[in-house]
Amino acid sequence: YLIFPDEGHGFRKKINRVDAADSIVDFLDKCLKQNLCS
Repeated sequence: YLIFPDEGHGFRKKINRVDAADSIVDFLDKCLKQNLCS
């Protein structure tokens, strides 16, 4: 769950979109490698 204080319901600023994408990749990498998604 990510909250950017300077954003509303979506991520309009490029830096926030990049940070969100990096967080998603990190989560999926960890989750899929350890099979924690089920």
